[in-house]
Amino acid sequence: MNKWTVLLFFLPFLSVAYTQDTGKITDIFVSQNGSLAIKINSGKQGIPNAAKKFSCTSGSGWVGLSNPHSIIVSAIMTAKTTQEEVVITIDGCEGGWFKIKDMYIK
Repeated sequence: MNKWTVLLFFLPFLSVAYTQDTGKITDIFVSQNGSLAIKINSGKQGIPNAAKKFSCTSGSGWVGLSNPHSIIVSAIMTAKTTQEEVVITIDGCEGGWFKIKDMYIK
């Protein structure tokens, strides 16, 4: 096996496993079991970069977590209240939603 064969084998594993989308939080969903999801206003698709990479078709643009840490909840509520723009990193799917990896407020 030469070095090019090895490189071609590992190349698919080197791709970035997350996306980022930017916008203001427009909607917040919470459930009694602690799940939280949000929508942002980043275009017609809601989360265009994540929609191109991941297939969370039943989520309709919702980004969330089934058991979010309280810091994420606080950041989301702060961003919604202040209407500051956020950058959300999405790391695949969680159920029918895009999964929040992290978020920062601009």
